[in-house]
Amino acid sequence: MKNHVHHSEKGVVAILVVLMIAAAGILLATTMSLGGIGGAQSSVSLVQGEQTLDFVEGCAEDALLNVWQNANYAGGNIARPEGTCTVGVSTSTNVYTLTVGTIAASYARTIKVVVTRGATNLILSSWQEI
Repeated sequence: MKNHVHHSEKGVVAILVVLMIAAAGILLATTMSLGGIGGAQSSVSLVQGEQTLDFVEGCAEDALLNVWQNANYAGGNIARPEGTCTVGVSTSTNVYTLTVGTIAASYARTIKVVVTRGATNLILSSWQEI
């Protein structure tokens, strides 16, 4: 009879070991999947942030073209296929400071451009994200 009980205890221990290994596996799989989701979300945010920066840089180029074509350019909204951006302009003699940003709150990016408008050219002094 003792031998039978001894085999029964081994069976219980074996089942407990299997359950502990299964629980550890489930915990590991859950942790990895949550980490994967977080990583994917970070990757999407990075891509969208870069796309927004590219969009704002395109708007800044459009604003510089507007400065070149019109010495009295005062800024405003610029509509592009990707969306709409805002351009603020301050001038001092022939020096234009353009602040170009997104209207959308998500992944907002802003660029400040300082340029001097000459008779035949634009001279870029500064182009930076702020």
